[in-house]
Amino acid sequence: MTIADILEFARERIPLEIAKDENRLQTEIAKIRSEHAARGMLLSGNFIIAIENICANAARGRIKSAWEVLHRGITTVGIEYDTEIEAQLRVAIESYFPEHMNGLQYRVVEAAKQAGMPDIISRMPDEVGKARRAALAEVASEIRLFVLTLKKRPVQIPYSPQFNFHNSTIGALQTGDQSTANVQFQTGVASEDLIKALDIVLQSLDGIGDIPGQNKAEIIELVADGKSELAKEKPNQTKLGSYLGTIGQALSIVANLKPAYEGLKTAANACGFHLP
Repeated sequence: MTIADILEFARERIPLEIAKDENRLQTEIAKIRSEHAARGMLLSGNFIIAIENICANAARGRIKSAWEVLHRGITTVGIEYDTEIEAQLRVAIESYFPEHMNGLQYRVVEAAKQAGMPDIISRMPDEVGKARRAALAEVASEIRLFVLTLKKRPVQIPYSPQFNFHNSTIGALQTGDQSTANVQFQTGVASEDLIKALDIVLQSLDGIGDIPGQNKAEIIELVADGKSELAKEKPNQTKLGSYLGTIGQALSIVANLKPAYEGLKTAANACGFHLP
């Protein structure tokens, strides 16, 4: 089988994976909207940030899932090394995720309109675009490693790409002979450190006034919600990701909160959550 055959397989399969994730995303957005409405936070910047965070995570997950599809096709049927393969694979991945990921960006814009703040989008950092660029760069490095492996052993490659799915609901994918993939929430010492980091956030919030563009009381409530979720036997990763993303976004814009933000970011990363 040629690389053209594998790219044709990807053209059929990748849109199916994106559609599947789109259904998941719609469900998660509905949950976030319902939770914020119940708290009286639907008309707030926190709601917009929460939607932007899960859309950024969707961008990361979809790009990495697309590479998994291509890799699975290659390792299943086998292919010989060619000098053009790396460029062909990168172009194939990028073609599904243009610079302006309109579907995901649209959801952030709609959230801003629903919150009554349509003009705030131009003043917010583009977290979806940042996630897209980071994920494409990571996939490009994986493609480079794969091609180098392919050059050395040109037919069946017992290589399995390694990704850290931070705060992603994309399921673990298994590829290659006898490969395994495990994506799970990190518990124990890591979660205890995250609770301690949230305690420091609370202490730091007590020492400042207002947070520009944010409701300080709502952030404090989210910190309490995050600690309560972490105390559960099986914490809800989607809720935690939403809480931590919104808290991190608020902390990151206040200079006096930078130490608390960095501590929270480090602890969150240890548990598998990516903060902006």
